[in-house]
Formats: sequence, structure tokens, C-alpha cells
Amino acid sequence: MSGVEVLYACGHKQVADSGLLARRGDLIDVASANPCTDCCRRIAEEAGAFPAVFVNVQRISDEMSAFVLELTEVYSPLDEILAQTGYARSARSLDELTPGGVVDEYADSVWRKEFWFSLSTDPLHVLALMELVKEETGWLSGYLPDAGAVHYLDFPGL
Repeated sequence: MSGVEVLYACGHKQVADSGLLARRGDLIDVASANPCTDCCRRIAEEAGAFPAVFVNVQRISDEMSAFVLELTEVYSPLDEILAQTGYARSARSLDELTPGGVVDEYADSVWRKEFWFSLSTDPLHVLALMELVKEETGWLSGYLPDAGAVHYLDFPGL
């Protein structure tokens, strides 16, 4: 991995994966507008927040499925970072067939991002999409105080 030094809003600099930044140039803009991962983890710990990421596959319709990431116990500024990178508030998913819908109360909500694919999609494309999901999970994990807070094939529950 070759690295690129990124300047965050907090004034700290961190080395980021240059390949990731080439694919996700929006992350440089997000970094410049927000504190670094170290500061964000400290903020979460001070607030007593223990965010977690739940990564799973859900059936969206008869022809479509999606890899879904849902984050719980999101703190500020992580919520701003998620909003800037395509996440939206949603009700919690219950299982593979019951995705979270419109959120009634923010207290029980999650931040959700979906990576859709057709059930007839070439398997190699689905594998490439899985790589994108792993990449997404990788950069998100830097904002989590607990390294074990990424859960695959699991749901946030209530």
C-alpha cells in the first residue's frame, strides 16, 4: 500500500491508502471537513458511544438484492461523515428479508448504505461489489473505538 498524507479539519495529518483515495476522491473532501479518526474515536469514547457496523445481504425485491451496511450508536461527527458519504437514517433491519424502512424515531435508527445488484448479475461483478463493501468497511472501522465492532452476516436487532 502506498500512502498519501491527508490533512483533517482537526489539524492532524494521517496517511491514507492512495488506491482508496483514487477510487473514492470524496473521502479527501470528507477528511478536510471533519476530525481525524483518532480524534473521532476519542470523541466517541468520551461520549460513551460504542458504534458498530453490521454488514449483510438482503433481498430487496424478486429481482434485486443488496449488500447492506448499518451503523448503530453513531455519534457526532461520525453522523456528518456518514451523511457526506451516501448513508441515510433508516429503521433497523430485522433479517435478510426484512430490511429497515422509514425511520419513525431517531433513537432506534441506524445509518444505512446499500450496494444493489440484480440476481442475474455476473458473479464476477458481485465479487467486485463485495470488494467495494470490504473497502467501505475498512475505512469505516477507523472511526470505531472497538476494533471488534464490525459484524458480518449479522443484524443490529433492537
